[in-house]
Amino acid sequence: MVACRNDVVVPQPILLSFNRTGGSAELPLGAAGAARLRAVETGERMLIWCEGGPSIGRAVYFPPPLEIAVEGGLYVLVDGGAPENWHYAFVSATDTLR
Repeated sequence: MVACRNDVVVPQPILLSFNRTGGSAELPLGAAGAARLRAVETGERMLIWCEGGPSIGRAVYFPPPLEIAVEGGLYVLVDGGAPENWHYAFVSATDTLR
């Protein structure tokens, strides 16, 4: 399925879903069970995406650490807004020495 706007065709984002028997289905993004948001409790695991640096995400316990040292720099938690919008921003070691 595609969305059209002013003669520009944009592919609709999809999620490829696999079940236990090996079958698969293409679902429009957002149709995969509609995530249920709830309050995060102390000690729960979270997967927080990373901007820059060597990682694409970090699995941490709530509350997440404010900083995580990694090779070549440091991830700093950007926690403005709701927890589902939190992410880590990478600061290289050379930037921290300035």
